[in-house]
Amino acid sequence: MKSLITFELDKASIAEKAYKLIKNLILTKEITGKINQEEIAKKLDISRTPIILSLNKLETEGFLESKPYKGFYIKKYSKKELDDINIVRLLFETYGLKKIIENLSEKEITIINNFLNKFKKYYDNQDIGKYRDLDIKFHSFIIKQTKNQYIIKQISDSILIPDISSAFIPIDISIKHHEVLVESIILKNFKKAKETIEDHISALIPNI
Repeated sequence: MKSLITFELDKASIAEKAYKLIKNLILTKEITGKINQEEIAKKLDISRTPIILSLNKLETEGFLESKPYKGFYIKKYSKKELDDINIVRLLFETYGLKKIIENLSEKEITIINNFLNKFKKYYDNQDIGKYRDLDIKFHSFIIKQTKNQYIIKQISDSILIPDISSAFIPIDISIKHHEVLVESIILKNFKKAKETIEDHISALIPNI
């Protein structure tokens, strides 16, 4: 017979697994509109309790919204809300770029060049899905260069929010921004990098 502590740990582990799976289903647009808890529980072969825990966490992070007596829905953001999110993103990504340039090493140069090569590959193949996934990883990399856990925790999910709302930057514009941004970092041209990230984030088009 399992102890109470072991039981609680197992429950927490299942809830975390459910959280990651549901979040991925949201980001890949496999779940849209209202969340069908019974369907997800059946799909993941778990009870509804960890599902509800996961949905509550996703609501706290801004991915979902709950409506009394109706359930959970994919959160819809207004243009004003997206603009506010992008202002915060711009502040922290600009700081991230500053820290990258200040501490630039061969390792960082290799990493950002690898990002750019993949961007070009997905652009040439018009693989929009992989391009957008890479875009999230690239901007997360910039944020992580702040080495500030408070910033990283607060902003990481905000990078994903425009994608939830089906907001996007036209790929022809995005690839040019990434090329200039990588070049600016390697040349340690912070002014140009700052201007480019401003142009990049302001080019986001919300599908509202």
